[in-house]
Amino acid sequence: MRRLYVYLLVLKYLKRIKEIKDTYDNNGNLITKTNKTTGALTQYFWDYENRLKKIIRPGATVVKYKYDPFGRRIKKDINGVITKYLYDNEDIVTEYDGTGAVAARYTHGPGIDEPLRIKKGGANYYYHADALGSIKTMTDSTGSAVKTYIYKAYGTIASQTGTLIQPYNFTGREYDSEIGMYYYRGRYYYPSRGRFISKDPIGFGGGDVNLYRYVGNNPVNFTDPFGLDRYNPCKDLPLLGRWACKKYVNWGCSGAKESVCCEAEKQECLQKAIPEKGCKDDKEAQKCNIEYEKCMFKIKEKE
Repeated sequence: MRRLYVYLLVLKYLKRIKEIKDTYDNNGNLITKTNKTTGALTQYFWDYENRLKKIIRPGATVVKYKYDPFGRRIKKDINGVITKYLYDNEDIVTEYDGTGAVAARYTHGPGIDEPLRIKKGGANYYYHADALGSIKTMTDSTGSAVKTYIYKAYGTIASQTGTLIQPYNFTGREYDSEIGMYYYRGRYYYPSRGRFISKDPIGFGGGDVNLYRYVGNNPVNFTDPFGLDRYNPCKDLPLLGRWACKKYVNWGCSGAKESVCCEAEKQECLQKAIPEKGCKDDKEAQKCNIEYEKCMFKIKEKE
C-alpha cells in the first residue's frame, strides 16, 4: 500500500502515514499515534531529558522504561513484567527478571554493538552477524542454527525461524517487540517508517537537515549505534582497515564545531589504542567510544 508522507518545514518529521495520524510535543517528541480507520490510540510519554519513559498501547498494554544517570536503559516494565539490565560500559552483560534472578548473560566483542554469546536457560547460543552488524543466525553449542532472521532495508524483520528469544537484531541493536521499535540508546527507531520518534539529540550537528530520518536514508551502508548520526562501515578500505574502521570509528556528528571536536578527540584516542604496529588494546579502544558518547551528550545538554 502506498504511503503518503507529509513533512513539516525545516524539522521535517513524519507527520502522517495514510492511515495514521501523529502528534508531537514542542520538543519534537512523538506523543500520540492514532489509526484513523480503527481509532486505536498509542500514547508516548517523555521525561525532562526527552527520553521515552512510558507507552500506552491499544488493549491496555503499558510499557515503562527507566534510565541511569549515563542515559543507559536499566529497566523495562511490560504490564508489571520487569526486566533489569546490568552494563559494562555501553554493553548489557546481565539481564535480571523482576525477582532479581538472572535471566540471561551476554558476552560482547570489542566493537560497537557486537554481541557474541548469550547464556540463557543454562545453554549457550552464539551470534552471527552480517557486514552491518545485523544478527542473521543464532547457533547452539553444536554449531546448529536455532534461529535465523531476514531483514528489510530499514530493519523490519521480514521473516524469522526458531523459538529462541533474544534482544539483538538489526545492526546489532535491541529490538523491543512489544512496541515494534529499536532502542538506539539516544532515541527509539521505527523500522516500518525508517524514522526515529524524536529529533536528533544533537540537532543539526548530526549533519542532516532532517532530524528524524535514519542514517540519511542510506541503511544499506550506514548504521547509527547511538541514535545520533550515521556510522560508516568504511567499505572501500582494505580488509583489516575496514574491520578496524567499522568497529571503532563513528563518523557521525561532523556538522557542528563541537561535534568535530568530539570526533577529533576520539580519533586521537584511537590512534593510541591502535598504534602503527597494528596491535590494538580493546579496552582502551572501547574507552574511546564511551568518551565520544559522553562528549556528544554534553552537546545535547547545552541545547
